[in-house]
Amino acid sequence: MQLDDMASRYLPETVKTQIRKARMLQLAPRLLTSSSRVLPDFLLLGAQKSGTTSLFQYLMQHRQLASGFKKEIHFFDWNYAKGPSWYRAFFPTHRQVAKRTRALGRYLCGEATPYYLFHPAVPKRVHGLLPEAKFIVVLRNPVDRAYSHYQHSVARDHEMSSFEEAIEREPERLQGEEEKLFLDESYISDPHIKRSYFSRGCYADQLQRWLEYYPKEALFVAGTEELGEDPQRVCDAIYGFLELPPQAVRTSRRHNANKYLPMSKSFRVDLAKRYREHNERLYELLGRDLGWDR
Repeated sequence: MQLDDMASRYLPETVKTQIRKARMLQLAPRLLTSSSRVLPDFLLLGAQKSGTTSLFQYLMQHRQLASGFKKEIHFFDWNYAKGPSWYRAFFPTHRQVAKRTRALGRYLCGEATPYYLFHPAVPKRVHGLLPEAKFIVVLRNPVDRAYSHYQHSVARDHEMSSFEEAIEREPERLQGEEEKLFLDESYISDPHIKRSYFSRGCYADQLQRWLEYYPKEALFVAGTEELGEDPQRVCDAIYGFLELPPQAVRTSRRHNANKYLPMSKSFRVDLAKRYREHNERLYELLGRDLGWDR
């Protein structure tokens, strides 16, 4: 069971603790063989609440792809101080990968942690360990993403303010948090994770941080709307990006889909105006218009 699944919020804390302990028991023997294990070839970076769970599930159906034994490892953000050996423990051994490579011609490993895109210290950390990696990013209309993130926080009792108030209070809530994340590699910022509703939709700023360390050719960017309209086409494009042959994907189930009351029309218009400049910079960076401002 994944603790990041929506259903997990209904589990008692004692059950969640038992699940975490079971995972650590799984990890313990793997730590003994971490030196013989591979590092990932690609990362699905985010953005949060943009369809990353669905996309990762689709991609992992490919016979030439493998993932760690859990989806969100959170090494480069929350667990970086534990070191590369801890991270390697989540992945297959070199021998396993070599065997699959001989049989299939190419075999890649990846992981997906949506917070990687937003965490300011992650690009440099990733480059230090994975200088040749490739990256997949899926971006949602930032207005919809912000509201979905807000509802996610409300459902978990992390947010008591109205959506409008939460957006207005965000600069105050996040003040100084990025500096702390840079200064202390073990620091975990609760407001940066849970209350960054508007900031996470400023995608151009986040991608620019990655482009300081990697060429554009190392990043594949898709829109959530594109993924919803034609998941097969998006997955085939990603397989091509990873130099893999196309493969049919089963898309019968949506992951982490939730229903809630719509935001007010007037605030939606206001929020769209606030994002317009950020979106224009994103479109210029990507060389294409994702259609969010039409």
